[in-house]
Amino acid sequence: MRRSMQATRQAYDSWQDTMRRVGFDKTALEAGAEPIDASARRFFDDIEELSARWAEEFLNDPNLPKYLREQAEASPEFFRARLATFGKKPRYETFAPGDSLYRVIDNAEGHSGGFWSKSMPPDDEAVWRARDAVLNEWNEAGAFIRAELPPPPAGFVGEIAPQDLDLKYPGKMLRGGGEQVWLLGPREGHVAKDQVKDYWHTAWNDRAPTPPSRATLRAGSPNECDL
Repeated sequence: MRRSMQATRQAYDSWQDTMRRVGFDKTALEAGAEPIDASARRFFDDIEELSARWAEEFLNDPNLPKYLREQAEASPEFFRARLATFGKKPRYETFAPGDSLYRVIDNAEGHSGGFWSKSMPPDDEAVWRARDAVLNEWNEAGAFIRAELPPPPAGFVGEIAPQDLDLKYPGKMLRGGGEQVWLLGPREGHVAKDQVKDYWHTAWNDRAPTPPSRATLRAGSPNECDL
């Protein structure tokens, strides 16, 4: 069913006004939030030390792609801070022509962000926010896009770290655990608008037009019609 819905979901070649969510409460507790457990608490305590070690290891790696080394050396503190968004030490990858990445966005300039995915988002917002550890205030998440790479020529790929919500919602977190692709660059993302090939509404965006498949499914029921 999921594959079928993705195949019939309406794709666009540009940002649509209905991709902006109306009435979204950025201050509410994030969908998918859960209690902080002992494992996550240890991670929060250790991540600064871990990310500093990872940064040093990458810079001492003779095989680190030249582009990544240049960006890391240009802003060491920024590099270390972004490595802290990974739950485990990430790996670096070189992109082949035509490789596609996806990103959930809430405005027409969302392509400039640095964090991407190799797959479309799930159909449930709570699953997405928990898996990708995305705060409401960061992203209203009304749409997602597909961009073709390179540039940039390389990036870091790995497990997403848990997100501590404790300051605003004591004892709460977003679990993380999904896979993210970090494209570091002068604007962190370094993906140009003309690299974006497709736009979609997220499945949880109430302003999205009704997909054709939904009418077809209703028409198959003796109690409903597609008028």
